[in-house]
Amino acid sequence: MTQLGSGFLSSIGATFNSISYPLFSSRNSNASANSSNPAFAAFESDMLAHLEGLKQTAENTHSHLDLDWLHKALLLVLFTHSSVAKTIQELELPLGEKDEKSINDYLDDSVKLLDVCNVLKESFADVERYQMLVQLALHCFDNKDSMNDKNLIRAKNILYECIEAMKKKDEELDRQGQQRSKLENCSSMLRRMGEKLTSPVSPDGSKASSLLAAMYGAKTSTIFVCGVVAAALLVKPRRPLPSLHLTSSYPSWASSMLRLQSKVKEEIDKKKARASSSALLHELDCVHSEVKKLYNVLDKMLADKASSASNREKMDEVRQSVGQLQRYAEVLQKGMIPLENQIKELYRMLVSSRVALLGVFTHARN
Repeated sequence: MTQLGSGFLSSIGATFNSISYPLFSSRNSNASANSSNPAFAAFESDMLAHLEGLKQTAENTHSHLDLDWLHKALLLVLFTHSSVAKTIQELELPLGEKDEKSINDYLDDSVKLLDVCNVLKESFADVERYQMLVQLALHCFDNKDSMNDKNLIRAKNILYECIEAMKKKDEELDRQGQQRSKLENCSSMLRRMGEKLTSPVSPDGSKASSLLAAMYGAKTSTIFVCGVVAAALLVKPRRPLPSLHLTSSYPSWASSMLRLQSKVKEEIDKKKARASSSALLHELDCVHSEVKKLYNVLDKMLADKASSASNREKMDEVRQSVGQLQRYAEVLQKGMIPLENQIKELYRMLVSSRVALLGVFTHARN
């Protein structure tokens, strides 16, 4: 897939700047405290706006498990980490003991989130390899002359490899023989992080309150969204989505995050219960369902010694299925590229923030 370029980063920045945030009549129950800390108030308002936008997108498409929703969810994550970077630059020294502990906890968690990014990048590579097999199969139908038994058999064999690759992804074993993939281990780590979330600092106007608020928003949104991305890339996740242990009253965006979490869990549970579902990610599910359909059509046609009229009908069915598979594969490929780039950018932001925070500690102790 394409490497992260300046054009992509510019488009993210443009997206942030062009979002029309709705007005909220009650931005925060602690409005008086927020008025003494404008940066904190602005961050709270922007978090609410992003979460409201995600809710609206899901209502429009009836899904939290498609590439468009995941792309917008990762925009929220990148926004929170850009806020962390900005508030680090504005941080005043010296720090209090509690502030130092909170920052140390964030540094520890950022290492785990870097691991999560690496696992997700590997999973994108898995999908890319699967897509390459699909393209090889489609290449067998490039022109009319390719519709011969030799090419049809070759296409059928490649489609079988696609089906086996997806099955292997589902049945990957760890060394102990338990069915746990890297993505499931990743989800387990995110789940533990979500369970250990501590209440954020109140907006008391202290030197580090804006930074701690941004770090809490970054950590919370990253655990949630990366958990959804991991679940979407799993064929059939065996374990629940990582849960965020938040109080609904504070911060002001917490109740919106909890409602969104509940909606996503509900959709995942419904899709897992659906026998016809091949994968949680909508676009990947469409591609794999069509792969299985085309394989079955070719298998029956090659095994059947029916009349030429019957063969013509089956060839028409093959062409229709090939056309549908091409369309689904193109949508999946185009949608995965920006998603992968966003994970790369998240990794870069995490590293950059770690370096900056370690520099703060070094400077404070000298």
